[in-house]
Amino acid sequence: MTEILAHVENRTGDENYVVMDVRGADEIMMGTGLMSSDVKNLPLPQITSMGAFDMGEASFEAQFNFPKPKIEDTLVFTCQAGPRSQQAAQLAAVSGYKTIIVYEGGADDWFGGEFVYS
Repeated sequence: MTEILAHVENRTGDENYVVMDVRGADEIMMGTGLMSSDVKNLPLPQITSMGAFDMGEASFEAQFNFPKPKIEDTLVFTCQAGPRSQQAAQLAAVSGYKTIIVYEGGADDWFGGEFVYS
């Protein structure tokens, strides 16, 4: 995840990563905060209830305050410990996204200093 966040921050390479934390905004604010200012918040309940990955670009950006990922982007999902990231990844895949990474350790591992990749 460190390498991905460095790539996002420096905007290097050909691959475009969109890193999304699927925890609720209140959970992020009251807990650890986001991993980086480059991580976007896209709560899992809103992904499911609003069909976020099937929304139009303008509606998505108006709702979530960041541009809708392009189908060719690499989506990276994180949460507190991993299960919600898996769910978000499955929903993105159903909507046609092909390149998906799940940071399985989530905020627990990130802020605890252990890194788990999938």
